Amino acid sequence: MDDIKAPQMQPEMAGPAPEMPDENKPEETPEQQQPSAPLPDSGKKPKSGKKKKLLIALLVLLLAAGGAAAYYFLVMNKDEEPESADTAQVEEAEAKTVVAFIRAGNLWVDVDGEEKQLTTDAELKLETTFVPALDGVLYYSSPQVSPDGTMVSYTRTEEDKVSTVTSLQIAYMDIATAKSTTVLDSTEKVNANARWIDDKTLVYSEQTKLSDKLAVSTYDLEEAKATDKGTYVVKSGCGGAYSDAADVHTLFDVTFNTYNTITNDIINDTLYHEGACSSKGVYAFDMITGKDKVVAASSDMGWVSPDGKTIATGSATYKANGDIASSKLLLVSTSDGKTAVSANTEATVESMAWSPDGKTVFFTTTSEQKALKVDEDGDDSTTANSYKVNKTTLWKFDVDTSKIEKVIDLDIHGLGIKEVVEGEGGGLLVIGSAVENADKLAGFFKDGGKIAESKEYLPKVNLMEIDVDKQAWEIIINNAEQADYLVVE
Repeated sequence: MDDIKAPQMQPEMAGPAPEMPDENKPEETPEQQQPSAPLPDSGKKPKSGKKKKLLIALLVLLLAAGGAAAYYFLVMNKDEEPESADTAQVEEAEAKTVVAFIRAGNLWVDVDGEEKQLTTDAELKLETTFVPALDGVLYYSSPQVSPDGTMVSYTRTEEDKVSTVTSLQIAYMDIATAKSTTVLDSTEKVNANARWIDDKTLVYSEQTKLSDKLAVSTYDLEEAKATDKGTYVVKSGCGGAYSDAADVHTLFDVTFNTYNTITNDIINDTLYHEGACSSKGVYAFDMITGKDKVVAASSDMGWVSPDGKTIATGSATYKANGDIASSKLLLVSTSDGKTAVSANTEATVESMAWSPDGKTVFFTTTSEQKALKVDEDGDDSTTANSYKVNKTTLWKFDVDTSKIEKVIDLDIHGLGIKEVVEGEGGGLLVIGSAVENADKLAGFFKDGGKIAESKEYLPKVNLMEIDVDKQAWEIIINNAEQADYLVVE
């Protein structure tokens, strides 16, 4: 891969510290203190030389007292230098927002609002409207920003004409220089991705062809060494299908969880993932012992709390016709798997995230508003594809009171929560991948459009920021799939 050179930003330096007094310098006597210029003559003579000496002595004492006070202040506060304007600017500049994402199959980053394309060799194909941007001859996926915000890990996949994986790599890249380093390079793997444990360590999973297990390894960047941590069974053979192009994006950006990818934080050397279809539940894989155990038996997905003690998860039961009978949000202890809190939800929980203080869980639900049946040749048909138009709702759950409140309704197909961060005013901001509905695509086909010309009408994934207190939203990055959002302090 050709390196893409980029200039490195140099931090501003703070101004010079104030000069400190010399403790070894002897105090000047009145005879040594000379005025910088002669005093003007008032024309009046002093009544006696004694009075003149007293006035001089008093002046010396006042000057000495002032100097001592200044000396005391500087010495006592020598470790607390006054903050200059330059220092304040440096401190403010230290906090930055880094987003890594996929656009048209290539790897991009956005640093404080400035976008930068890191790769250019992706080659996509469009065989059907049900194929997402990830399906192609060569594409990048699973971007993850390092904790210090200087690197991004990713997966690079090559496929043949029938979508069979022929080459798969895990690598990481320096954002400033676009220099990449390969961690895993294989022609036998069908699935692999990585996540950062710290600035110098990656944990990655890999799945070999015809295998139902994921192998987990860590990689030390300084030693360029991989260490095997064991395997666990992955979810496979579950069947099911998606109904339209928006559902495909939702699969990868909203409900695509940990059964064959590492999306949760690794906490206390534990990786949380979904079980296989025959063993439903959220599992905890111990990277020290290599053992895998079920934590939340009745759930399909889980998000771990900041302290690692609790999993927020959703659980649903269904009627014989496939409709939802009940849906709940659960808080489950990671130590014993017991449910501590249970709350009913209006629909199936699709995406979750904890607030930084662990006191609130944000989650999303979707409801279908209408279905547009359109034949891809341009004619209405009872056997045509159904393009759903959804409404997505963001909720917040108070851990202490078990109270659920609606935050906002959104006219989008789905919302995958990426991060919850504090805003400038102290309120919370929910960052998520917003998947557009496929109504534009359905309208294009209804008007006689053809598949080969449908690319610009495909639903997109945009990175959205939602202000919880103001109940307002805005798009912060357009066309940004699989985004990883990180605020670096």
